[in-house]
Amino acid sequence: MLDWDGQLEQLTRKVTQLRKTCNFLEELEVVEENLVQMGLPRNEAKVYLYIARAGEKKARDIAEALSLYRTETYRLLRNLERRGLILSVLGKPLKFVAIPLEKTIDILIEKKRMEIKEFEQKKKDIINFWYSIPKADAEIEEKEVFQILQGDKQIILKANSILDRSKREICMSVSETDLKSLYYLGFLDKLRISSRNGVKVSLITENTSRSFFFIREAGLENIDFRTVPKFTFFSNNYDYYDSVLPFFLISDRKELLFLFRRKKHLNNRRNIESVALWTNCKELIRIIYALFISMERIF
Repeated sequence: MLDWDGQLEQLTRKVTQLRKTCNFLEELEVVEENLVQMGLPRNEAKVYLYIARAGEKKARDIAEALSLYRTETYRLLRNLERRGLILSVLGKPLKFVAIPLEKTIDILIEKKRMEIKEFEQKKKDIINFWYSIPKADAEIEEKEVFQILQGDKQIILKANSILDRSKREICMSVSETDLKSLYYLGFLDKLRISSRNGVKVSLITENTSRSFFFIREAGLENIDFRTVPKFTFFSNNYDYYDSVLPFFLISDRKELLFLFRRKKHLNNRRNIESVALWTNCKELIRIIYALFISMERIF
């Protein structure tokens, strides 16, 4: 007679172990992706993480484990040594060990800081060179233009620059999620400063406890803000889905930043980046501004 209970128990253990392995690989990919975003080339990140996990290893072992050519592996190891992320252990053959991940992140962050300082030092010279170049006389004609911005970093940089130029009025529609992102990116702090400097700030957001929390924490209780309930609409197949309050920012009725695709995480671990439109098109700004005023009157 077959031992079905025993086989089921073995199968359950295997499935549990497989899930743990999958979770581990996903977490490792997250760490690798973050190291890449901090400026470490992907193959160098793979080599570093392998050594950090496996301990002291020879170049040959690293090449075989990661399916890399031996010459490529030596090049990556030299680069990691120059960055100070791994150390070579004297012996024959030569072996390599990785410094702790915390120190690696500190090194990568410090390198970024040094690069930023260097750029800031060069900024003045570049601007002086630019304005010293003779330019042909030309009539300045204001044209209506459009700019597509891709990725959260580009979008928040544009939002900050719009805020810096604002003189009279800022109108914003933001969801609870957008409000959270703007809070942690420091945008709401700049919005508070603009409000105290005389810019009229009007804001519409979702009526949730988290929205009120971020507004209160950013010190924006005294601005003109309205809240709207979270709506639920019917889709074409009559399934419910939660809508999200659109994100847009209007400055002095002269500039518009409109988010038309939010960042998404797909099942295959790929990310679809957020996309926004910036424009100074008067007619489009007039339409979105009218929408904002209508929302204010309703709520």
